[in-house]
Amino acid sequence: MEWSCGDCNVDSEVRQLSSTTVYDEIPPDTSITNSPIRELSQTYTVRSDGDSDKVEPEEDGMEEVSNTIDDRSFDISNRNIERPHVSLDQSLPDRPLDDVIPNAIPTTYEVVESGSKRGGRLLVSSDGYTYNARKTHSGRTYWTCSVRNKQVTCFASVKQFGDMYTAGLNGHTHPADPGAYKKSKIRTKAKQIGRSDVYRPAAEIVETVMKEMVTEDDVCLPRMDNLTRAVNLHRQKMRPQEPCDLNFDLDREYIGQNFILDDIRYEDQRHIVFATTEQPLCTIYVIYRDQ
Repeated sequence: MEWSCGDCNVDSEVRQLSSTTVYDEIPPDTSITNSPIRELSQTYTVRSDGDSDKVEPEEDGMEEVSNTIDDRSFDISNRNIERPHVSLDQSLPDRPLDDVIPNAIPTTYEVVESGSKRGGRLLVSSDGYTYNARKTHSGRTYWTCSVRNKQVTCFASVKQFGDMYTAGLNGHTHPADPGAYKKSKIRTKAKQIGRSDVYRPAAEIVETVMKEMVTEDDVCLPRMDNLTRAVNLHRQKMRPQEPCDLNFDLDREYIGQNFILDDIRYEDQRHIVFATTEQPLCTIYVIYRDQ
């Protein structure tokens, strides 16, 4: 027998009961586990067919994933590629080659007496190198390059036999000095004047020599302060030693002719008086030294 509520709609309840599946036991788990092979975007539908359930994937129209790579290579060997035109600067064109090849200028040598820094002989070549005399044997003089210091050691050499000069096999390891010949001449002239007048200021000697020997075309000239120092060192031993006490002798050779000299000694004091003839006793220099 079937009982129903009189206030409810009988037809809707009958339809609902007919569409609902009633299980006597707990229904099986129809959830699908995620697999690394399946796509995450794939959807599945569970359909009930009597006593069993079927799981079928839905068709979403997606293309299957392919493991192959499409061949997209191409051949450019037959393509005609034009090189871009690069505009060159016409203001600096290449100089045309000379029709006549100049002959090689031979290297000449000249010996400068007292041309070295220590007052010895110096061999100067026309290409800007200088050499010091190393030894003389059987009429032959062997010259070695003068550039030898902590930074550069040059083993270039020249062999001299009379007026014949033969360069050695070793080349120079430093650049040439175009003004080497003029430097040696100026240094030699300044030292020569300094020896003849030991009390003349070295700066005045160097300035006079530079004015006489330097021309407009000369390059790589020596510095005046270095040349002044070299002149003073060269004539240092030629000057008399400085007095250490009052008992010293005056060398009248180095006193000017226009000076009047008076040497006064009184007890433990000594006064040396100088005066000019144009202005007697106007310019007086008194030297006082204690013992």
